[in-house]
Amino acid sequence: MKTRLRWMIAVVAVGSLTAASALAASPKPGALYEGTGKDFMNNAPKWTNEATGKISFKTSAKGTAVVGFRGSYSYYCGAGTSAVTEKRMPVSKRGRFGAEFSQPTKGPNGKVNGTAYAAISGTFEKGGKQASVSYLIDYVFTGTKVKHPYSTKSPKALGCATWVRGTVNTK
Repeated sequence: MKTRLRWMIAVVAVGSLTAASALAASPKPGALYEGTGKDFMNNAPKWTNEATGKISFKTSAKGTAVVGFRGSYSYYCGAGTSAVTEKRMPVSKRGRFGAEFSQPTKGPNGKVNGTAYAAISGTFEKGGKQASVSYLIDYVFTGTKVKHPYSTKSPKALGCATWVRGTVNTK
């Protein structure tokens, strides 16, 4: 019985891996990807969709990297809009890309008043013609502590955060 159960688990595991790899794809080399995403903010007990973000990037000539990533977003603290950018992110053999980084933020007086944390992730799909993209920006003000500034699991545990999830396409 144990042998049969182990075999069934192995078959299910292999089938799951095959299905997952069928969804991911390599990007089109040297292509421009553009699209939009729902912009969720954490100014409520749960993520609330309050805006739309625009997403664009290119792929390198060989399709091994995402270059010139730009994603717009809105934020409720300070009530404005901005963009997250990243020059280059490698694309894995499974068609995934991403980056996490942080930088100090300055207030109107020019003095550092906190840290902005950014997490970008994406997966190419549909033969590389499309990609699902997600990016989180979390502004954590000086004197505030956030245990996991890159996590979307608990919106109220973050600082002033926005999370965009969308799709981009190439022609």
